[in-house]
Amino acid sequence: MQDYGIEWEKLGTHEQHLDVLDYKKKMRAREVAVLESKIDVVERQLKSRKMILNDADNAIEQLDKKYAEKSEAVKQLDSDIEDKTAKLESTTKQLAADQLFLQVTLANVAQINDIDSIEVNVQGSVIRSRLLDPIM
Repeated sequence: MQDYGIEWEKLGTHEQHLDVLDYKKKMRAREVAVLESKIDVVERQLKSRKMILNDADNAIEQLDKKYAEKSEAVKQLDSDIEDKTAKLESTTKQLAADQLFLQVTLANVAQINDIDSIEVNVQGSVIRSRLLDPIM
């Protein structure tokens, strides 16, 4: 055509053949289907993870409650231990005082026994001497 001086005018309106458009449409439809299936998978994963997260939150809440209960029990036990320690110290002091009193009492009893044995010995000597001595 150039031999005759005819040139094609480029209008920029070239349209593709319908078979090419149908092929591209099918390819896009496949891509969309793949992306939609990926979306479905991701949504299921998200739902599953939300359920796991919810279960974990519930477990943490239960553990927090148990921790609070046990913490309160430990505080009560600490209070009981303090009370019993104070009572034990008081009892220990009382026992020490009683032991001192018993030691003093035992010493006094020993002195009394010594005095009684001396008196018995003296009385025995007096009785012997009276028996051995003629009547005066």
